[in-house]
Order: sequence, then C-alpha cells, then structure tokens
Amino acid sequence: MLFLLLVIFTISLYFSSKWYNNIFNPINIFLGINLLSLILMYGLSGLDSHLSPMIWYIIFVMFISYLIGIFLGSFNYRVLKEKRIRKKETSRKRLLYTIIFYSIIYDISAFVYIWEINKIFGFVGVLSKLTKMNIAFQSGDFSVGIFNIFLPITYALSLMILYYIKFYNNKLLLIIQYILCYIPALSPRRDTLFYLIFMSLVFVFLTSKKKQSTEEIKKYFKFFSILSIAIWFMGMSQNLLNKASSHSFKLFHVPIPSSLNEIIIYIAGNYPYLQRLYELQQLSMDHFLVASLRIYYIYIAPILGIHVNTKVIFDLPLMNIGTDFNFLFNTVPMLYYFLKESGIFFFIGFIILGFITQKLFIMFNKNRSPGTLLLLSYFLFLLFFSFRSYNVIYLSSLLMLFYILIAYFIIDVERSEE
Repeated sequence: MLFLLLVIFTISLYFSSKWYNNIFNPINIFLGINLLSLILMYGLSGLDSHLSPMIWYIIFVMFISYLIGIFLGSFNYRVLKEKRIRKKETSRKRLLYTIIFYSIIYDISAFVYIWEINKIFGFVGVLSKLTKMNIAFQSGDFSVGIFNIFLPITYALSLMILYYIKFYNNKLLLIIQYILCYIPALSPRRDTLFYLIFMSLVFVFLTSKKKQSTEEIKKYFKFFSILSIAIWFMGMSQNLLNKASSHSFKLFHVPIPSSLNEIIIYIAGNYPYLQRLYELQQLSMDHFLVASLRIYYIYIAPILGIHVNTKVIFDLPLMNIGTDFNFLFNTVPMLYYFLKESGIFFFIGFIILGFITQKLFIMFNKNRSPGTLLLLSYFLFLLFFSFRSYNVIYLSSLLMLFYILIAYFIIDVERSEE
C-alpha cells in the first residue's frame, strides 16, 4: 500500500503541475497533503498504520469526488469563456483605504489583547508562562470580550498588506503593520501562527514570477525573515508548553531530529485516529450539515427551538493510536466531519469544495486581483488543513471568511466585456 501511495503521489504531482503549469495548485494541495499524511503514517515508528478496507474506500471516494469538482469547475469556465463575462479590476485607492480601516480596527483589538496578557500574566515573562496561559485559555478565564471578534481580521489584513507592498509601494509603515499582524500568535494556541504562515506562503507562491527582479528579492527577503522568526517561535512554544514528545521517533527507520518530531506527528496521526473512530462506530451521520453550520446550531438554532447536541461530535477524546507505547491523539481529517453531517452523501461536499476552489484559481490567474487572492487563499487554507480539521467549525474561521468577503467586495471592481 505504501508503494501504491508513493506512485499516486508522484503521478498526481507530475500531471497536475503540467496541467496547471504551476506546482502550487488545488490538486496538489489537497491530494498532496492527504497523501503525505498517509505516507508518513506508514513511515513513522510506533504508529498503528492499519486502516480497514472501509476507511480506504471512503478515502478513495473523497479523492475522486474532489477531482470531479475540479473538472466541473474547469468545464464551467470553458463553457462561459466565449460569452459576456465580468472581469475584476483592482482599485488601488480602495485597497489602501481598506488596509487603513482594517488596521485601525485590528490595532485597537490587538492592543486590548496585549494589555490583558500583560495585566494577567505579565508581558515580560510571558514565554515562561505559556502553560499557565494555555490553562486560562481553555478554561475561559482569559478573554478580551468583544475584541475577540475583530482579531481574525489579521488574516485578510496581512494578505492585503503583502499585495500592496509587492505591487504598489514598499512602505516601512506597512511592513511594521504586517509584523503587528502576528500579535494574536502570542498565544498557547498555535493555530493562528500556523494559518498566518500558510496564508503568507500562499501569497508568495501565487504571486511569484519565474524571474525575480533584485527589488522583489529584497522584498521577499524581509518577508522570509519574519516567517523564519515565526516558525522558530512555533517550535520554541511547543517545548515551553511541554507538548513536545519525549519519545524518539524514526521515519522509515531513519532517526528524526527532535525539531521535526512534532510536525511529523501533527501530519501523520490523523488517519489512524479516524480508524479508531470507525472501530467505535462513530462515523455514521449525526445531523444534517452539523459541521458546516455548527455555529448556527450552537447560537441561532436554540432560539428557533431547535436543539442539537454538538459536543459529542466535536469534543474528540484522546485515544491511543500507537503500537509500542501510549500514543495519545485527538485530531481527525475533514473527511470525518463530512461523514457526520451528510452520511453516504459526504462526497457532495468534496465536489463542491473542488468546484469552488478551481473557479477561484482560474479567476485569480486571469485578473490577479487582491480580492480574488483573499478568497482563493481561504479555500486553499481549508484544503491544506483538511488532513487534520474542517476549519469551518470554528467561529474564528467564519469571521476570517466574513472579513475576507467584505474586503473582496470593496477592493475588486467589476466591469463587463464581450
């Protein structure tokens, strides 16, 4: 099975890169990260890599469904190609005004966030208190109230700043504001940092040219310097939180450096956990769109007299996925959530996801507007982290999409042409 996965991974990488003329594309991101998760599952020592035939079947259906969505998105584009279409143009003024507006809202929220951290934990020694912060975050003892609603602006804001710096003006104030976008990453919850790094890398890959000018190289050097510091902080915080594994792992019988332990476990453990849920008969449909509309079922449905218990689905218990030692894990691929909300029709969700992403990818390559870049980045973000989560279940991810949509409708100006 490992050999077959390697063959599929190589073929997918080669042909999709040829088709898109870009290695960074919707097929490689979704199939690539999930295939990599399965390959690492087989290679990581101490991990139970046995998956039942049923799990392999639904994984196969997931891949095929997603590819069908990709091809439908391409076909739809070709059909409409010769008809009257609407093109998107970038308004530089609107982009700058949106950056300023978002920066004001975000900076106020970030200031309150830092103020509260300093008041409760002390800002100077905050790195030595990450475990204490983690307990406070999880118990709800730490909160910045309504300002939590505005912190997810950071994702849209950081991408708009990068776009403006690259295509218009490399202002020092914008670079400083981009650095400030990483303030929410000063948290025991590392998701914010993961997402900021990934979406910034999306920007680099989608906007890079084959031949870079000296000025562009200088801009990217500043950008990668910030990213390098962010990645270093991510690894350091893992150790400070005492979440780093004390076990020595091998990957395909080769010892892994301790610095890579956690990231490989992070990717490799999700499908074995899905197998554990299958063994416990926890993959049957629970409630229609209970994952995609989770926020609705939590906050709005009770007002309408509809009560759905979402805790059973989303409060995943720690379970042992190891063979040689107690290997506790509790994250699961997007596939699980689609099964819980649509049962045997789970494939429809992947068709829709492939269709939307392909349409946005085509739109961006045609007009390269910042608004389309924001939307595409969001869906690529969902695809990339599909190996371990379905981020739509989180309020912060929905707020991220909300702020991206607002920016999209402000920045991109439509015009019709024959």
